Amino acid sequence: MSRQYQDDLALALAAAKSADAISLKRFQAIDLNVETKPDLTPVTDADKGVEEAFRKLISEKRPEDLIIGEEFGAPTSTDGKHYWVVDPIDGTKNFVRGVPVWATLIALINENNEVVVGVASAPALGRVWFASKGNGAFVKFNGETKKISVSKVSKISDASISYSDLLGWGDRRSKFVELQ
Repeated sequence: MSRQYQDDLALALAAAKSADAISLKRFQAIDLNVETKPDLTPVTDADKGVEEAFRKLISEKRPEDLIIGEEFGAPTSTDGKHYWVVDPIDGTKNFVRGVPVWATLIALINENNEVVVGVASAPALGRVWFASKGNGAFVKFNGETKKISVSKVSKISDASISYSDLLGWGDRRSKFVELQ
């Protein structure tokens, strides 16, 4: 593995591990606090807690890096700067309903606006997917880490797709429905 981005990936994985501890503790909690955001999507105390912990970790370890988060916003400009992007719980509707298909998403964007590190941690499924530029992509499941790659499926009729709903698809909705 190339040493470039190794420290960044290690930091992203540490952040994901912290996020997992927070979100799993609140998953299916009887006292889960759920609010509705202006865009009519739910946000929970777990979403906010994960993002707050992420912001604290990054500000301690990389104070020069910027952060864009789903729950607490973004700086006015990221031009020429490294910045982290976090969706504390992607799939909040599933999280709220007790469906274990949700994940914390973390990315690092470099000063050239390229994604150089990415982590998707789905703790209720026991999986973490991660990649860094020049080093490939991997999945960790049942304590084993395996290299992953793009599917070799070449025909749409042989493919599989999963989605939660068609809200927010806009003009792309009809094209998606035509895939059936």
